[in-house]
Amino acid sequence: MMSSPVFTSSFAETLRLFIDHKRALGHTYAGSVELLRRFDAMCSAEFPSRTDLSQDICLAWAIRRPNESGNALRNRLSPVREFARFLIRRGERAYLLPSDMTRKTPRHFPHIYTPSQIATIWEAADTTAPLERSPIRHLVIPAILRVIYCCGLRPAEARTLPTSAVDLERGRLVIAESKGHKDRHVWMAEDLTDYLRTFDADATRRQPGREVFFSGASGLAYSKAWLDKTFRIIREQTGVTGVGDRPPRLYDLRHTFATHRLYQWASEGRDLDAALPYLSAYMGHAQLSDTLYYIHLVPDIAQPMGADTFTALLPEVVTAP
Repeated sequence: MMSSPVFTSSFAETLRLFIDHKRALGHTYAGSVELLRRFDAMCSAEFPSRTDLSQDICLAWAIRRPNESGNALRNRLSPVREFARFLIRRGERAYLLPSDMTRKTPRHFPHIYTPSQIATIWEAADTTAPLERSPIRHLVIPAILRVIYCCGLRPAEARTLPTSAVDLERGRLVIAESKGHKDRHVWMAEDLTDYLRTFDADATRRQPGREVFFSGASGLAYSKAWLDKTFRIIREQTGVTGVGDRPPRLYDLRHTFATHRLYQWASEGRDLDAALPYLSAYMGHAQLSDTLYYIHLVPDIAQPMGADTFTALLPEVVTAP
């Protein structure tokens, strides 16, 4: 079982009840708990005596932070909106932040890593030096990057993955309470499953009893900022650069997974119209159009890449054991 989060504000009890409610429905709610901890800290510091989820509290939380994208702000507001709905259903007064407070920012044009760039990034990650104060950090970094790419996960899905959601006997990840509040099963290739079995055995020996699969020294999930910075350092070490003034991102590994898979299918003569729904379900897209976005990326890399270059890197998309 996942431990109960620690809250300190006047909303502590109802926040715990809300999270227990979500988990009783089968959701891990790990990423949202991290955001609710920050919301709770704000309430403790700025509204210590307030017991109602009022408009001024919610609007204080909704203030956009420096360099915060519209999508990041939307994600930060979402669990507080869900908490407000929970309170309202309990008959309590609560302000519900409008869903249209923020608009999605224009879609980022991703950097599609080549297979050689992926291999170079993995090699650099494998050289991460151990730290005494963080016993499995040097194991986590190469493992989490492989999982993000090989399974096409959103970085937050990998970062907050509970150990209970990793089935190393069957080679399956259970991604709970993901984008759109949907759960999905992600089946792994045999070589990745073997890699994670070795990782888990070593990590368990060094840090027993961890509840987060890619756990930090504190036993909690690493933060988004830490993972982004760690990947940026590794990418800069490899000399991998993108096109234009926007450097390649960690999230682009997910885009790369989808694009590489589509190109491999195309090079094998597969019917992409028939294959796309499988890729869409595997990646947890809410609608097929989200997956169709990747098709226009395929022709740009078709010529310089041969199908055989993917064999060692990219697992087949599997939807059943």
